[in-house]
Amino acid sequence: MEDEPEWMSVHLTYPVLEAVRHLLQFGASVEVTGPPEARAELLRASAEIAEMYGAA
Repeated sequence: MEDEPEWMSVHLTYPVLEAVRHLLQFGASVEVTGPPEARAELLRASAEIAEMYGAA
């Protein structure tokens, strides 16, 4: 719809840091802005996936 925003801010809390990996299902459609530990966990997970599928 025309009135819907192109983006929105959402605050999520996870019981354990590794649970933030659930956000990977949204691919590049979601950006985690903090905390830094959550961003680092997603970076680690993304690197594992890239290695598995042969990305350099």
